[in-house]
Amino acid sequence: MTKTEDEKIVEAIYKKWRSRIFWAKVFNKKIVFYGASLFLEEFLKKYNIESSAIAGIIDKNETRSGQKICGYKIYTPDKINNLNPDYMIFAIKNKNIRLYQEVSSNMKHLYPKIKLFPNDFLKFEKFYGKLNKNVIHQLNNIISEIAPSKVVYLFQFSFFDKRGEKFFSGGGERYMLDLADIIKNMGYTPILLQSGDRKLDKTWVRKMNNLTIAGVNALGKNYYEIINNLNEPDLAIYSGIIKWKKNIKYKNNLIISHGITWDIPRANADINDLKSITETFDTMVSVDTSTISWFRSTFSHHLAMKKNKFEYVPNYVDTNKYVPINKNRGNIKITFPRRCSEERGVWLFADVVPKLIQKFSNIEIEFVGFIHTKDVEEKISELISKYPKNVSHRVVEQDKMYEVYQNTDISVIPTLYSEGTSLSCLEAMACGNTVIATNVGGLPNLIINNYNGKLINPDEESLYNALTEVIENESLRKYLSQNAVSVANAFSKKDWETRWRNILSRYLV
Repeated sequence: MTKTEDEKIVEAIYKKWRSRIFWAKVFNKKIVFYGASLFLEEFLKKYNIESSAIAGIIDKNETRSGQKICGYKIYTPDKINNLNPDYMIFAIKNKNIRLYQEVSSNMKHLYPKIKLFPNDFLKFEKFYGKLNKNVIHQLNNIISEIAPSKVVYLFQFSFFDKRGEKFFSGGGERYMLDLADIIKNMGYTPILLQSGDRKLDKTWVRKMNNLTIAGVNALGKNYYEIINNLNEPDLAIYSGIIKWKKNIKYKNNLIISHGITWDIPRANADINDLKSITETFDTMVSVDTSTISWFRSTFSHHLAMKKNKFEYVPNYVDTNKYVPINKNRGNIKITFPRRCSEERGVWLFADVVPKLIQKFSNIEIEFVGFIHTKDVEEKISELISKYPKNVSHRVVEQDKMYEVYQNTDISVIPTLYSEGTSLSCLEAMACGNTVIATNVGGLPNLIINNYNGKLINPDEESLYNALTEVIENESLRKYLSQNAVSVANAFSKKDWETRWRNILSRYLV
């Protein structure tokens, strides 16, 4: 689908909406939108819609209630009568056919006097249907050329950017490259299918090491429709949990949990979505025990009736490469060795930095990792400007990160949410760093408090106290460091490969 074709459909919908709002105002009628969607938000922003005819936005997600989009308040469906609208515009693009039918049925039954306008998104459905068939045909031809037989699909939403130009060198990408090596060594061809750019006419293909990556030029349900209609693989491996729901279709399948990712503070988890995953996966490979325990305890009765299998395969570290060295310097080096983002605890650590520098003159603090947002960049720049002799930031390629740890005394892993068994934590342990980590996600699988590190609550006071303790106590740092190296050996890459090979051998003969 070209940009022009996409714009034509969008503009046609927006034109209808503007017309409806205009005439509603002329005839002193009230309109509500159903669905606090991004599509609606883009419409309101693009045309700077300010109309007394719009009574509000209805959305069944209770966590959105009371929020506003472009000045228009969001209400739950039980407040419709209070708003007393004459018309309703359906504004949910994704899954619009099923959801529109649900809304239409409820409106006829509960609010017969309110007119629900027709589903404006049907044009998208017809167009995407034709487009998806073309993409499926392209991909099947590509896959057949690469490997006529013995194929393993890896599904991950991102590996490169959507145009296949920029490689995301994160933990998930490293994991897939290493897993691809195992699959290739077993005589099969691994092909990763990620979400691409729907504006591109042709599927892009890239190769990294033993992994072929193809961009599926579609988003949302169209991406699912395409990947579920490809040639049958010997095995399908799905990376991550939260987005797959009931979209696991291939008979032989595995799903990898990289940690609990539904603990984001801004919204409660959708239990039904998570339960729906158990309907489709054969085996879940989890990097931590927290995820397995959560599923077993939350859906205990449901899982007792199913045949789902759970495998605990923690993350790993190359203990031949990540090794400690003797450090000969006076100052104590404290490193934040990970992406500088909210969930990784960058704000928590940044807020502690000034107090540490005021208390200790012999410390150096370094942020090592990609900065995700402008506000984080400004905060780190502020710290560097205020403490140029103590604070620094840089981005280091993954194959050079071992040098960062080898020249670090204390590594801080202050995760707030969305964590598994952190690769950064394992790499820091293997290099003999004193590790301070929060008791979030899978970190308690790695750190035994006061044995091979400090395991703390995810708050400023706990982090400050732990850092103060290890800075002041050299013998404690040495004790924790020695034990960290010992424990890291239990998470070697060799053991990880052996565990994965045993699981894959059930499917790959």
